[in-house]
Amino acid sequence: MRIGIIEVCEPNHYTAVEALAKTYTTHPDNEVIIYTLKSIAPLFKDLTTQIVVKSENETLADFLAGLASFNLDRIHINTISKFYKEFAQVKWSAPVYLTVHNIDLFFANSFATRTRRLFYELGIKLSGKSKQVWSAPLIQYLKDFKRQRYRNIISKQVHQKDSRVIVYGHAQKEYLKQMFDAKKIIVFPFGINEGLADLSDVNTKLRICIPGSVSSKRRNYDAVFKLLKRYPEIKNNIILDILGYIPETDRYLVPIMDELIKTGAEVIYNLDFVDTADFNDRLSKADMILGNIKIQLDPFQKYGITKETGTIFNIIRSGKPGMLPADYPVDAELKDICLSFENYGVLAGLLKQLINDRSQLKRLKQLAAQKVKYYRPESLYKTLVN
Repeated sequence: MRIGIIEVCEPNHYTAVEALAKTYTTHPDNEVIIYTLKSIAPLFKDLTTQIVVKSENETLADFLAGLASFNLDRIHINTISKFYKEFAQVKWSAPVYLTVHNIDLFFANSFATRTRRLFYELGIKLSGKSKQVWSAPLIQYLKDFKRQRYRNIISKQVHQKDSRVIVYGHAQKEYLKQMFDAKKIIVFPFGINEGLADLSDVNTKLRICIPGSVSSKRRNYDAVFKLLKRYPEIKNNIILDILGYIPETDRYLVPIMDELIKTGAEVIYNLDFVDTADFNDRLSKADMILGNIKIQLDPFQKYGITKETGTIFNIIRSGKPGMLPADYPVDAELKDICLSFENYGVLAGLLKQLINDRSQLKRLKQLAAQKVKYYRPESLYKTLVN
């Protein structure tokens, strides 16, 4: 089977492309071709698959249309977060497998919903003094009329007989089933497990990792830092690794972390991007992966339902147990290795238990190492072809 995978929108989604490519190539008769941009292609340097890069004098529309000449058996579109017109105008020559990162945009974004979102965002922005700031939601609203028309065309394409939609979790599938044929929905993870080495056995303190680019909109860092300030018995016995780049919008967290460090806390953070080797090394050193997620981002977006969080895939990637909010829907394969907390007071209690009972931590880590084998490429292959 000849499989094409397209990623021309989001460099940060390269791990999802890798997951698909490595899973397909576990079968010797498959050939995978990745179609991408010059700026994204270097991220796939470690893959043995063929890479086709759009030339600088070629339009994206022509590049996508040219896929027909490769005689593909199926085409994976890994991300559509822009270039909606170009994708909508393509007459695909093979069944399309569309990965949907935000279900609300593609399948639950009616005129009424967009209008409610506009008034919700205006209510937030109107308190600002800059006209440009509060006018931004209105500009986005007007632009989205055309974008949604193209999204609807793309959605219609994947309703065709042999095409499919890919989501990252079973709760997302349950939500999407309200709008889409369940038989055409595939659950496939953003990242896979490849047996990353465990370097945590030498830890003398409980090492907690919060992986991913820092975003106070999506994660509750303030609650975690307040917890360290309030409980010295936790602060003095853990290492907190904020494993991700801190953008300018969230640099206000840096003085808070520096103050914690001055009082004896071990907090690791980065102002710059973390390269893959360092990222994997620090994941390997973690005892637990903490998902300090704000589940309900707004009335229209909910983690675990309309979209998935990268925390889950770092649990899979690292083979380490996780800690997640109690109302986050965890897939059955990972439930036994994810501790849940209703609030950050409960999280404090869990951290104290793990600090005082190293045997509990050891059991969780051993179980996690077994459970994540479900997410090895050879195990996942059947989900793509059955």
